[in-house]
Amino acid sequence: MNQRNNQVRCTLVTGQMAAKVLDLLRGRLADKEKLPLAVWCEPVPGRAPVEGFVGLSTGENTAAMLASSSPSLGEARLFFGQGMLHLLANGAEVRWAAWWEGEAIPKWCPTNGTQPQTADMVRRQRPVFLAGDTVGRPRKAHRGLRGASGLGEAVTLVEYFQGTNLRWWRLEPHDVQ
Repeated sequence: MNQRNNQVRCTLVTGQMAAKVLDLLRGRLADKEKLPLAVWCEPVPGRAPVEGFVGLSTGENTAAMLASSSPSLGEARLFFGQGMLHLLANGAEVRWAAWWEGEAIPKWCPTNGTQPQTADMVRRQRPVFLAGDTVGRPRKAHRGLRGASGLGEAVTLVEYFQGTNLRWWRLEPHDVQ
């Protein structure tokens, strides 16, 4: 397994907004300067697959998908070069958390959050091949992994640990040689 480890300083900010995950996600994807590298969307839990739903995609492809459909989303994870924004439905509100490497607040981070908290972590990264059945067939079909749109054959999984505890993770596009 090709894996790299690095010591990094990370920052966390959290907050909540009166909105729907879908509306916040559409707003974020409309701003081309803040476009994420990849997006993972989770539909509201249900038994039937969401027709035409692609759960894991590039920011551009997710924006195109959401321009022609309005799935009910329970959560979305927006993956940036050195951070992630997690949106989670909570009744009539959306709770959010933003994590990133470094201390400077990135332009994609919402401005209505808590005071930034920093911590030193170990970053581990490795490729994850999307063709493999690591998620399980029923969940894979329901969540849209079957057609990871625009990301190629693999993504890089970047995990952040404090000691042996996984604190957060993100995905980024990975070029397979």
